[in-house]
Amino acid sequence: MMSTTRNRTNAPKTATPGDLSTKAMLVRLRVHRWGAKVNDPDAANLVATTKHSDPELGKYTKLLLQSDALANIRKSGRRCRKILKFYTMPWDEGVGLLPAELYFKLMEELGEEKRKCEAFIKEFVAEYKEQWNLGLKDYRTGLGDMFNADDYPDPGRVASKFGIYVRTYPIQDPNDFRVKMSANVSNELKQQMQADFQDSFQEALRQPILRLFETITHVKEKLDDGEAIFRDSLIGNVQKLVDILPALNVTNDPKIAALIKKTDKEICGVSDTKALRTDAKYRKEVAKSADAILKQMKGYVS
Repeated sequence: MMSTTRNRTNAPKTATPGDLSTKAMLVRLRVHRWGAKVNDPDAANLVATTKHSDPELGKYTKLLLQSDALANIRKSGRRCRKILKFYTMPWDEGVGLLPAELYFKLMEELGEEKRKCEAFIKEFVAEYKEQWNLGLKDYRTGLGDMFNADDYPDPGRVASKFGIYVRTYPIQDPNDFRVKMSANVSNELKQQMQADFQDSFQEALRQPILRLFETITHVKEKLDDGEAIFRDSLIGNVQKLVDILPALNVTNDPKIAALIKKTDKEICGVSDTKALRTDAKYRKEVAKSADAILKQMKGYVS
């Protein structure tokens, strides 16, 4: 199993916000949706009474309805988070570091997913309004005695409970932070902000190489297993990652650039995946290349 112990030997020791401010930005994704579920204290008390337990030690979460459209909205939100994670490096909780040259690719993919989600939202709202006009008939039938009309919002407010929002922020320079306070406190705060910046920066730098390490490790494990079944996506996923890695290498680290180039040539260059499945010798050669790349990455990930 890969070690995630921090090792900064191969990364720059320090950096300034100016090093990144023209190359990258911070991005936050917010996905809002109505979960259509509530806690039902009456049901929880009934369970506690039946099971002779303390009602404070449990709760009963009640789903208010079943809807394929609502399920698709939930899946769409997860896909949006996956897209953001692919194009960015983690910076802070819920915030990613996005290289400027990947901005339009990110927004294009998120925009496409957002349009799909909006169609699901429209479908669900229409479905919900229809149920409302029927006295929530199907929902009432499904929940039986646990049905409570007060759990359901007015249909005019349902659409506002959904949305996908992307916010971008510049990378802040602690030296530009201005607030009225004593000089000692101000200096201490700036020093803390600088330390936080360095910590986030160093961790972000590790992510591209960690991703590549995990992906190549998966390839090698599959190729080493003579019985393993894999699809063309085994190599395709490496290519997709390699396509954006140069942009994620925001410090232009020549060693990382060399690893990316080697991976592109020796792994992504595998065009005949059918031969990779059937030709044991060829498969062994590609696995050997993958192993060599992994060994070169040890200084970054161990």
